[in-house]
Amino acid sequence: MPAYKYEALDASGKSANGIVEAESVKAARSHLRGLKLVPLGLTPVVVAEASGGQGRFTRKAFSSSGLAVWTRQLAGLVGAGRPL
Repeated sequence: MPAYKYEALDASGKSANGIVEAESVKAARSHLRGLKLVPLGLTPVVVAEASGGQGRFTRKAFSSSGLAVWTRQLAGLVGAGRPL
């Protein structure tokens, strides 16, 4: 279900911000009105979906050479019979 970031006013005129899930912008507005909020703006929130493993791990933990060194050290520990 799509999510929308909202900015609204409550009954006392205070600003309220948050995220609401709804099928459409119209449904999100009507949900906010049901919560006694006056919607001022709605923007869709882009969510990275984890389909096929893409987008889950975007930051590299090791460089190529760092991964090679780490793998060699791990192999040495396993070969020496050290428990992981």
